[in-house]
Amino acid sequence: MTEKIDVYANGVIGGDSPADYGEAATEVVKRGYEMTKFVPFDQPEGDSAWPDDLSRDRGVERLRAVRDAVGDSLALGIDFHGVHAPQVAIELVERVTAFDPAFVEEPIPPENQAAMRRIRDRINVPIATGERLLTVFDYRDFLDDPTPGDIVQPDVSNCGGISQLKKIASMAYAEYVPIAPHNSRGPVATAAAAHACATIPNFLVLEYFPDLPPWRDDLIVGSEYVENGVYHLPDGPGLGIELNEDALDDHPYEKDNRTDEIFTCGFRGMR
Repeated sequence: MTEKIDVYANGVIGGDSPADYGEAATEVVKRGYEMTKFVPFDQPEGDSAWPDDLSRDRGVERLRAVRDAVGDSLALGIDFHGVHAPQVAIELVERVTAFDPAFVEEPIPPENQAAMRRIRDRINVPIATGERLLTVFDYRDFLDDPTPGDIVQPDVSNCGGISQLKKIASMAYAEYVPIAPHNSRGPVATAAAAHACATIPNFLVLEYFPDLPPWRDDLIVGSEYVENGVYHLPDGPGLGIELNEDALDDHPYEKDNRTDEIFTCGFRGMR
């Protein structure tokens, strides 16, 4: 068991112009991270699953700006958010291949695993997917040969907790598939996922949002110990962290009404 968990920074590269992306990537390297994930392509609007040529070119220029700024010192995960039509996804992945991404995440909506398998056969970049699968039974179908993805991304908050995450990891281990858990929640979910990852032999890397939300550090007593792209397991009882009850009262739960729109963007008119 390890006490240090490799993480990649998400939510830290963005903006509008290629220069914005390059500057942000430089800051990520300065903070010690060796890997990041971001969305270079504008998401399709309305009922269209087909981004226009300007949007496609703009995404490529943003990627080029990142590579020009940091060279090969930063591994890149490219998130497509599962909103593109298969033909578009294949074209976009072909265009990003020259920038040597570590993986492309959800190039198409992940519900159709047969379509994902077809895409996997036509591209030369690893596919990461699985954050929207909820149970070991979903993963049983997912890991049926051939798997539609090269890297699986169960979320400890969605898949049933630590014990279920470990079961999914064991299923993936038997198929020689590495695991890189999705982790878009706060410090509690991060601690839970990290403790599980510490015991998983096919663990690859854990997603981490260092700056989102801005009050993230207020939620626990003390702070998370992340240095040079490594999350150090907290050594307290249980998950090792203590909640700041006052901060929880200051930030009550609010439903994100964008969820359905994000998950169906580009395909509302095709259902």
